[in-house]
Amino acid sequence: MSCIKKKYIEGRKNNLFLSKALTKNTGNVGLKSTYVKNKSFDDEYFRRLIVQYIEKFGAASRREIDELLMNKLSDVLSAEQKKNKIKNLLYALAKSNVPKFRSTLI
Repeated sequence: MSCIKKKYIEGRKNNLFLSKALTKNTGNVGLKSTYVKNKSFDDEYFRRLIVQYIEKFGAASRREIDELLMNKLSDVLSAEQKKNKIKNLLYALAKSNVPKFRSTLI
């Protein structure tokens, strides 16, 4: 049985990391924080951050959104993958029912 099926590791080919099941039971804070950095947060968290930013500041450029999210996205992703992720989040928000979202992006 493979390590993935046993849930020892998570991720995708070339970007594997220790699973929550393994890191949770260790006393090693470094392993736990590395797991969170690799796993990142769900898309809803990032969408809320974007909406909160726009609510507080009235508008946002793509550069401001990139600055807001780049260091919060998974360390497993390359810079290009992070930009694509942000693009997809912005697209999803534009298609959603978030009031006045489209007009607030500069």
